Amino acid sequence: MSKVEFEQQGPIFHELAYTRQITLVGDTAIWATTDYGFQVLDLNNNRIHNTRYNADNPFGVSSSGLKTISADSKGGVWIGGNGYGLNYYFPVSKGFKHLTYQPGQNKGLDFRSIRTIYVDKNQNLFVGGYGGMNAFDKAGNLIWRNPDLDVAYVSYPDMQNENYLWVGRESGGLILVDKKQGKFIHSFDNNLLQIKDKLSGNFIMSLLPKSKNELWVGTETGLNLFNTETFKSQFFQHDPANKMSIPAGRIRDIFKDSKGRTWLGSFGGGVAYMKNDDMLFRTFKNDPRDPKSISSNNVYCVHESMSGDIYIGTESGLNRFDEITQTFAHFNTSNGLVNDVVYRIENDLLGRLWISTNEGLSCFDPLKKTFRNYDREDGLQANEFNSNASFVDEYGTMYFGGINGVTFFDPLSLKDNTKAPKVIFTDLTIKNKKAIIDPPITKAEKVILDYDNQAFKLEFAALNFYKPRKNQFAYRIKEINEEWQLLGNKNSIEIIHLGFGTFTFEVKASNNDNYWSTDPAQLIISIPPPFWAAKWFIFTTIAVFLLLLFILYRLRVRNLEKNKLALEKEINLRTHELQVANFSLKSEIEIRQQTEEELQIANRTKDRFFSIIAHDLKNPIGVLLGLTELLKTEFDDLSQEEKKEMVDAMFKSATDNYKLLENLLSWARSQQKRLNLSIKAFDLFELVQENIGFLGEQAKTKKIQIQVELSAKTYVLADYETISTVVRNLISNAIKFTPIGGTIQINTVKNQDTITLAITDNGIGIEQENIEKLFRIDEQVKRSGTMNEKGTGLGLVLCKEFVEANYGSISVKSEAGKGSTFSITLPSGNA
Repeated sequence: MSKVEFEQQGPIFHELAYTRQITLVGDTAIWATTDYGFQVLDLNNNRIHNTRYNADNPFGVSSSGLKTISADSKGGVWIGGNGYGLNYYFPVSKGFKHLTYQPGQNKGLDFRSIRTIYVDKNQNLFVGGYGGMNAFDKAGNLIWRNPDLDVAYVSYPDMQNENYLWVGRESGGLILVDKKQGKFIHSFDNNLLQIKDKLSGNFIMSLLPKSKNELWVGTETGLNLFNTETFKSQFFQHDPANKMSIPAGRIRDIFKDSKGRTWLGSFGGGVAYMKNDDMLFRTFKNDPRDPKSISSNNVYCVHESMSGDIYIGTESGLNRFDEITQTFAHFNTSNGLVNDVVYRIENDLLGRLWISTNEGLSCFDPLKKTFRNYDREDGLQANEFNSNASFVDEYGTMYFGGINGVTFFDPLSLKDNTKAPKVIFTDLTIKNKKAIIDPPITKAEKVILDYDNQAFKLEFAALNFYKPRKNQFAYRIKEINEEWQLLGNKNSIEIIHLGFGTFTFEVKASNNDNYWSTDPAQLIISIPPPFWAAKWFIFTTIAVFLLLLFILYRLRVRNLEKNKLALEKEINLRTHELQVANFSLKSEIEIRQQTEEELQIANRTKDRFFSIIAHDLKNPIGVLLGLTELLKTEFDDLSQEEKKEMVDAMFKSATDNYKLLENLLSWARSQQKRLNLSIKAFDLFELVQENIGFLGEQAKTKKIQIQVELSAKTYVLADYETISTVVRNLISNAIKFTPIGGTIQINTVKNQDTITLAITDNGIGIEQENIEKLFRIDEQVKRSGTMNEKGTGLGLVLCKEFVEANYGSISVKSEAGKGSTFSITLPSGNA
């Protein structure tokens, strides 16, 4: 309940009632609950205000039986109902007043929906709508009511006799009414066949005087020029063959501007104006291809601002007419207008435009091009207003009619609630369970969360209980973004992942009139780092890696020495055989030459192997040593962000070395012919899906789409683990050499006894001279990926040996700059 709603209950000096509880509000009033409502004793003038329960008043108290009452520190009053909830009164009034539906009452209307409003120089108010017309004096007392006017749609004072009022009805033509008594003087409609030159149309939608005895009358059929002395009418209708005729459609508004132009607002035909009453109209209609045309052909009103600009209210927003270009600028809900259906426009003394719509009032500042919106919660009669129903009297008081009476106010006296609300945190939910913390969240200054339990929801409230649905919220996390993030009226934040560190959450709120708190609520949330980011884990990982590298090196050297001894033994044996068998000297020479070539290949392989180890391990180990030395010497001087970056770099270097070791070990086993293959039928579709799952994050990071055109139950006969390694290497390479946002396609081709799996990317491709070197360890081709990803250099060599070990083959087709297709062919199998 607002102040104006309370004051409209009216003063009553005495009424017998049973008092339940009393309280002092401030030092000027005593409030008391009663068995029918509540009473207020004003200590300044010793008057008692009684407020009763009224079921028809949505802003009144919730029940008649009120019990408890209490005042808060902001001037608000809380009243508890007997089983009917809690009521809150706040002493802030915008200044909007109502003339409402109160049939049979001296100060109320006989109908709800309003269509026309007029105030004369004596401050008598005339209100027409769906139920006739009521007249009130300046004190708000009813002068007369006339239900015979049926639907009074538009009104205008007579140009010669101030005691007469012209009233246009929705379906009953034009009526001349006596303002003092409300009686009919004359009636004119389309049914009076005996009158020559009668009015055309019975739905009178707009009125405007042309002279002292001539009246423009807009109807559903066109435009009339009505003589108020002879009662004859001249009719003008849209002529499609004449582009200078009046616009088509119903004439909803007639307006004359300061330049002497007469404007016609048409419902269906746009807007038009003529100069000097020459009946030659310039018409403006909506053109969907022209963004500077009028926004709609359905026009409700035309208005001139204090600066001389012409504004047009349409079914699709507000339009401002540009005199020079003869075009229109548009304002709608995207610019802040409360609703796009603009019914009426009025000026206040500051040059602002007040606009009635289907969802409230908008106050538009033409200089700042900003809107200030008001709705039913601010004290309006309702959110929905009606066309034609507005008026501004000589004192600047504005009247707007809608579906629930008349709202009237002085726009210069409207007041805002300037008390910005305090914000408190109310709840913390972790993994959909409310967190129980000590102290409770309403008093907590800091909360510590586990790294694995950092998905949480933080709720808060603004301590403004007057129209709380209009409270707005904003938040920021200072360590992430200094800018405030607007939440609208949502009073919670949901966080999925923050990482680890200390984060300061700040939340501020505005009250119902957009006054923001200057002292935001603050909560510190601390998330300790996970184990893998701890120092001990990093140093342990480095030590294990170096140990594994040494073991691998010793194993490889031993294997090379063993191979060398075996080759030497073979050479000696073959030499001995040549000496013994002179008759086969030629064949023995060829065998010797072949053996020597294999030895040379083995030596080159050994040399290349050592080169790979030296090259691929030197840089990552160097990076790890450098970073660990820097951490050791400058740990206390580094920021948390620098430490995190160094840990990330160490983790990446360790990961790269692990991948290298894995490939080296696999290649070593293949060279030693120690592969333990388990050849059996398995579903190639499941293997591909499994490896896509492993590499999903890698592809997601580069926004690469992997398209699988592979049917389930595509069986091959091979070793699952080695083929999985091959497929994973090929998909990983495709991701590596495909640009951000690229595409990878995976499909199969079934032959009679084999199945070919093809992996195609649209990446950087391979030069033709390098294709033959891809599967040779002594002619290795190494390149960085599209995001500078590094490789071990053994991947494709390993793939070739694994595929051939499974009685298959591998091939590649590529073109530089257009992508590559790697294909593996394997024996088909049965499930």
